[in-house]
Amino acid sequence: MAGFHGMFIDMEHSTLDLHSVGQLILACNYVGISAVVRAPSKSHWHISRILDAGAAAVVIPHVENVQEVKDLVRCAKYAPLGARHCTNNQPVLEFATVPIAVQNRILNVGTMLIPMIETPGAVELAEDILGIEGVDGVLVRSNDPCADLGSPGLYDDERHLESVVRVLEAGRKVGKPCATWSLSGADGAILQSGMKQITKNYADVSRKLQKVKN
Repeated sequence: MAGFHGMFIDMEHSTLDLHSVGQLILACNYVGISAVVRAPSKSHWHISRILDAGAAAVVIPHVENVQEVKDLVRCAKYAPLGARHCTNNQPVLEFATVPIAVQNRILNVGTMLIPMIETPGAVELAEDILGIEGVDGVLVRSNDPCADLGSPGLYDDERHLESVVRVLEAGRKVGKPCATWSLSGADGAILQSGMKQITKNYADVSRKLQKVKN
């Protein structure tokens, strides 16, 4: 009723446990909005239980390499994409009784696996990560990368903006969405330049970012 499209539920930087998160997810599903949950780790145990609780998307922090992401796909997607274990009457499908083959096919498409890009190494591998079947998009982090660059809280640091643009270009090439938090006025130029509209021309993005730098 308030006009929200979804809720971002953070288990990495909070004391929320799976029971509390499950209740929040149920509330989201009840009112028809998407529950996006950031897992506290990359473990199969966290990923599978978050999705079994009914989340529309699971966000995975601290992704470092391609093999790691392939392992995440195995945890988050059913066969043939992955090896997620099956269960019936899932909350995300309103506890409906659905044939397993149909349910798994629906959820492979209808739930999202979103690795986080938050290190220089992951930025270098952004196109490879986005190109993995089963990865539905990426989330670009700002706090940790800026701190690693020696400019904590300076989200308009030129080096950070260049990293964001590189990830955006990777998403444009692969045809998958990239997202970030809007943490400062500078982020507005990035968002307006195509963080959600991934078919935007790269040169247009660069021009808009140049205005931010100036």
